[in-house]
Amino acid sequence: MLNLCVKLCSILGLPKSIGLIYGAVFVSAKPMEAGQICRKLKISRGSVSQGLKFLKELGAIRSEGLNGNRAEHFVAEGPGV
Repeated sequence: MLNLCVKLCSILGLPKSIGLIYGAVFVSAKPMEAGQICRKLKISRGSVSQGLKFLKELGAIRSEGLNGNRAEHFVAEGPGV
């Protein structure tokens, strides 16, 4: 799934990191926080932050708060998600 997201982003002229971030959030069974995404993908916090901001503005992901946790968590949006 990650490879498919990366290929799609490449076709659209978007950075590889955008595809990796969306793919990771999409396949995750639970909402993910930025730090988890950094560790899973081994990419910088800055790249993850910029990617999450772009994907939120695009409407591809949304953030939600989890009870007892101040960190912002992200889930995929879209048809059937």
